Amino acid sequence: MRTTECVKIQVSIANKNMAKVVTKNSGLIVLVIILALQFGLIGWLWGRQNNMDARYNSEIDSLSQNITSANNGLAYQPVTVSPSEKKIYLPQINLSLPLTTLGTSLVYSPDTAYVAGTNKQPNGPLDEASISTFSTASAAQSQTQFDCSSVIRIKFEPKPSPYNPSEIPSGSVPLANGKILQIYANHLKNCQLEWSMTKVDPDAVAALFKQAQSY
Repeated sequence: MRTTECVKIQVSIANKNMAKVVTKNSGLIVLVIILALQFGLIGWLWGRQNNMDARYNSEIDSLSQNITSANNGLAYQPVTVSPSEKKIYLPQINLSLPLTTLGTSLVYSPDTAYVAGTNKQPNGPLDEASISTFSTASAAQSQTQFDCSSVIRIKFEPKPSPYNPSEIPSGSVPLANGKILQIYANHLKNCQLEWSMTKVDPDAVAALFKQAQSY
């Protein structure tokens, strides 16, 4: 009897020890699974964000091909959109804007006075640009002497200095690089009909550039 009881006690102890080992191992397995899921989720989110950025800018590049710059004499190019940073970039003039629906439709043309040759390559500091939208820049221009593709003009200069009475000074923005961005909204009356057709508001575009930052 004693031998049988001893055996039972030993078996019971062994079972308890086995249960402890299994419990510890189960905890480790659960921990490993949780960590694996976390890293997998982080990797998936990172890849998804990168794909989103690439797809967003690819779509904008495709749209930019439809801009008929030959109609307005300006070489417009699309802004660079970064959904992950919630920003819009204008690389050639080193400005960024907050990400908005209006902002993603913008195109810009650096001042042709600083561009040499037909390849439109910068030949000096770009301190000025015409701003438009995809729909406005790609619209057929009316057979007049007026260029309605540019809805606002921006320039780095200390004080407002509009080129003509139709340019309305719409804001001065001190930038981190020490420059001052002057914003001019185009209020040319002859362009009002075309802008109503492309649904663009120069004042709304000017208001967005009041939030511009240098980088």
